[in-house]
Amino acid sequence: MLFRFIDRAVMEDDRVKVSAVLVPHGPVFPSFAFRFDTAHGSVTFSGDATCTDNLVKLARGSDILVHEAINLRGKVVIGTDLQRIRL
Repeated sequence: MLFRFIDRAVMEDDRVKVSAVLVPHGPVFPSFAFRFDTAHGSVTFSGDATCTDNLVKLARGSDILVHEAINLRGKVVIGTDLQRIRL
């Protein structure tokens, strides 16, 4: 499934701007990644989703990227594409 990147603020006040984009997460739809921007810095958080251009674009320039993942199959994955991503 292809998700078009739209940088959209879903909430904003005088202290924080929260942006969200769609990310693929198997049969779960919709699934989102979030970015929190403040005067002190920025954090991007994505749940257990595949790494996509949407996540890379949202996280670009973030101070911190948290990409939570779980491996239910028990396989060890080494040398994935995530090592090549430059934010």
